Amino acid sequence: MTVRLIFCVGVAAFHGLALALPGLATAQPTGRVPLPGVALPRGERITKDARPAGPAPGMIYGRALGPTSTRVVWSQIPAANGYQLYRSEGAVSTRSLVNTIAVTPNMVIVVDPTASRMPTGPVLGGAYSAGGASSAALPIPWASASVALPTKSFVDTGRRPKTTYTYSVVTTYPDSGPYRSSTSEVTTVTMPPGLPPAWITASTAAGTTVTLNWQAAPDATGYKVFRDNAPITTQPVRGTSFVDQGLKPGLYKYSVISYFVAEGAGEIEGELIPRPSVQVILSRCSSP
Repeated sequence: MTVRLIFCVGVAAFHGLALALPGLATAQPTGRVPLPGVALPRGERITKDARPAGPAPGMIYGRALGPTSTRVVWSQIPAANGYQLYRSEGAVSTRSLVNTIAVTPNMVIVVDPTASRMPTGPVLGGAYSAGGASSAALPIPWASASVALPTKSFVDTGRRPKTTYTYSVVTTYPDSGPYRSSTSEVTTVTMPPGLPPAWITASTAAGTTVTLNWQAAPDATGYKVFRDNAPITTQPVRGTSFVDQGLKPGLYKYSVISYFVAEGAGEIEGELIPRPSVQVILSRCSSP
């Protein structure tokens, strides 16, 4: 009798606790495997993904578009539902997620059947069909020949001149698919220096004014003007000209450097040397 009473009390206590904390009775770990960079909902736990790694982009390359921007291009993979682009700077091994791109999986691969011997039948929900193939061919692990695949690209802006960046791409697959995510090889891009304008010209007026004009520098967001190697502008000049007024007769030397936007550093100055320069002689006899 005593044992039965204790048992009933225990059951009642358990139900009371479940009513007070409903999450305790319902939040059971499901063991779902998340995509890279995606947090699991509360109450779920990460389990080891026993699926084989899916194909990673076999072609990835990057190039500098200017002192502060790069373009990274990689091949697409059938059945992938997205790509994650990662970047590291210099010798730092820590990767930063740059961008996540979602795509429609099971895309149709279009190839030229006369260009190479192709297998028949569906491939991961897609199908081979006739058409023109691009010049870039990517070996597909589960196929017996190479097929042409479209590419994805991303322009990464706000980089630092004269800095080396390393990029890689993670291919993601659906949770219910046969593959887990996989990472591509890396590509390294070294940014060129932040160059000054290629040339600078000057004109005078009334013997007291000098008007400067220069060629825009690639990726430049502004410019700093120097007179006799001393800066005469406190804020970046947003155009490609500057008027220096109220001058006395004499010999003046002008030069210009560029500003560039870098992530985490705002606007930074480009190369100081070499930089274009121009000499101007002012006299009261100067004519417009």
